[in-house]
Amino acid sequence: MGLSVAAATAIIFTGLVISYTIMHTTERSSDDTIRSAEEFDEDYTEFRRNTAIEIDNATYSSGQLYLNMTNAGSTSIDLADVDILIEGAVSTNTIDRDNITVEGTSSGLWLPLEGCYVPMDHAGTGIVRIKVAVNGIAADYVSVDLG
Repeated sequence: MGLSVAAATAIIFTGLVISYTIMHTTERSSDDTIRSAEEFDEDYTEFRRNTAIEIDNATYSSGQLYLNMTNAGSTSIDLADVDILIEGAVSTNTIDRDNITVEGTSSGLWLPLEGCYVPMDHAGTGIVRIKVAVNGIAADYVSVDLG
């Protein structure tokens, strides 16, 4: 075996070591990403299973719509994550977020079995369907006659 064969063998061996290192790092990184996604999915599934909102009643008076709801699930809900849809359209601009109360106090956190009062502006007539959702999870709906 001459010098050229030994040098070629060393170059091939070095290339194999570098290739293995790159492949191992990439494989480990993708395993971590997959594991993180699976944990997120498990957490979201548990949140969805433990989330339940019940609309106790909805009333309408002089352009104001009032919702009384109960957190019937076993998880705490951040009120910033609550969406109210009227006839399928998210009504973020009409909700009076400053006057939302949980058990009579202004709070951003809605604990299990607590009631929540939401006033909102809404002009219209006839019967409208109102749906409440949390993080994309449809919780409850009710129909209200606006007169």
